Amino acid sequence: MKAIDDLKRYIDLFYSSHYVPIYLYKGEDLICKSTFSDLIEPNHCIKKNLNIEKNPSIFYSNEMGMWGRVEMEDGYSAIFGSVFSTSINEEIFRCYCNSFGLNKEDSEKIKDGLYSLPKYSYYHFLNLLAFLFYEFNGELIDFTGDFEAKGRGMQEQIATNQSEKEIDYESQVHGTYELERVIVNYIRNGETDQLKALFEKINKTNKVQEGKLADTPIRQAKNIFIGATTIFGKEGAIEGGLNIEEAYSLIDMYIQECEKLSSLEQITALQYNMIIDFSRRVEENKIPPGVSKEVHQCIQYINGRVGEQISLDDVSEHVHRSRSYITARFKKEIGKTINEYIIDRKLSKAKSLLKNTDRSLSEIAYFLCFSTQTYFHTLFKKKYGITPNEYRKSHSK
Repeated sequence: MKAIDDLKRYIDLFYSSHYVPIYLYKGEDLICKSTFSDLIEPNHCIKKNLNIEKNPSIFYSNEMGMWGRVEMEDGYSAIFGSVFSTSINEEIFRCYCNSFGLNKEDSEKIKDGLYSLPKYSYYHFLNLLAFLFYEFNGELIDFTGDFEAKGRGMQEQIATNQSEKEIDYESQVHGTYELERVIVNYIRNGETDQLKALFEKINKTNKVQEGKLADTPIRQAKNIFIGATTIFGKEGAIEGGLNIEEAYSLIDMYIQECEKLSSLEQITALQYNMIIDFSRRVEENKIPPGVSKEVHQCIQYINGRVGEQISLDDVSEHVHRSRSYITARFKKEIGKTINEYIIDRKLSKAKSLLKNTDRSLSEIAYFLCFSTQTYFHTLFKKKYGITPNEYRKSHSK
């Protein structure tokens, strides 16, 4: 066995090279440690589960991660952990801090260090345990024997848990697929009023049962939200004619916004608004059924560039057709010229900016590439029958 000074140096080198906290004990007395924070030490639960009669031993907890213990001669032992197999999120962080009885101030002190811990798979962790056992005791562990038996035990527990969940869920109705298809079709067709009626009906009847996707209600709701936003954005809005870049930007924005929320009510409200928002945007960008691929490409190109100066030449070059051909084709299928459609899209965007921002009329006119504010004012009133300022006042929150 190494001398005590050598053990202390080894503890420091181990942490420096692996960035896994490690603690050296003599009996129950802590001799030294090398870790990211003095606030964290193996607690009673960890020590109790690291069975001293088995050498080496391992303990795994959803809240506290993986821990290992190696016994040496003369009553010395090394405990190392926590190690997690997945990235640490806010839910894991809160559970971890609660397990160690940390208050809010102390929790913030350890946050950066905990989030910086390397990820280890279960078998990677076992290899690290076998390495330490060899270093301290000079013995090679039969990894495929003893440790695989431990691995099978953990796998058997996982299988047992899964079987129990399948039994628990047997009587639950996972009616989400058909509902998702209905919502996707409504979004794709821009049928916003029908969506609202659908949600009113759902609220009056039984809740739709989702499969379990997380260990906490908040994480469960967020996971469902992320999946729904992706489906409704890609299969509903984009297929319904919403510009691809706009749709992806909205997907990212809604998911980021959801991650900031802390209550089920907030997540539910955001999900409703997300679905209605996608549907309204498709409704405003409505593409008549049966349009040709070329005209659809023209529409997508224009919808993605409402904040740019777009010319007929730009559109024709994008679809690799002559100006005369694409102009005639567009007019026949959409019922208006390309320039008229461009103006319509810019004015529709102006309505959104007037309603949802405090930008001045001059800023909006400049952003949408109208030659002057007066020209923007004239076109807006001609199309909607009221001035931009009147529209903003009538939709002020």
